[in-house]
Amino acid sequence: MKLQKMGMRTIKTGISVTLCMILGDYLVENMFYSLVACIISVQDTVKGSLKTGINRVEGTILGGIIGFIFAIIKAGDPFLCGLGVMCSIYLCNLFKIKSVVVACVTFLAIHLGVGNSDPVYYSLHRVLDTSVGVLFGVLVNYYVARPNYLNSVIDEFKKIEELSMLLIEDKIM
Repeated sequence: MKLQKMGMRTIKTGISVTLCMILGDYLVENMFYSLVACIISVQDTVKGSLKTGINRVEGTILGGIIGFIFAIIKAGDPFLCGLGVMCSIYLCNLFKIKSVVVACVTFLAIHLGVGNSDPVYYSLHRVLDTSVGVLFGVLVNYYVARPNYLNSVIDEFKKIEELSMLLIEDKIM
């Protein structure tokens, strides 16, 4: 059986996770949230990474705010938990935030995970941890083995030129 070679996106994801763990250790409180955001942020294009990263941060901020509010009222309450998820979904739809699941997971992480911690501190760190992971994912995708779009454009122009010449020859003859 012949094994496929490892793709560049896989390699970039591994590099971004490694760098996030090494450097992020000085920046974040909980590496787990950073690494998840980092993995999700490495997309097949730099533009896709940036878009996914921004969506992720938007969802995290919204879920963080709702989680903070509900944790202040009564952290871990089952009824508030359901209501908080409903509010997260509703507000994501209202503000056209695509990362509904991220907002809900962030809400749950704060509402259920705050424990005896200060809700402000805990909420801010969930947002910060995620943002650091997104930053590493986007930066690695941007700087490591960027595709050479100029060569692709030149190749396409050559194909268009060849096809145009064939069409002209076909019409003349």
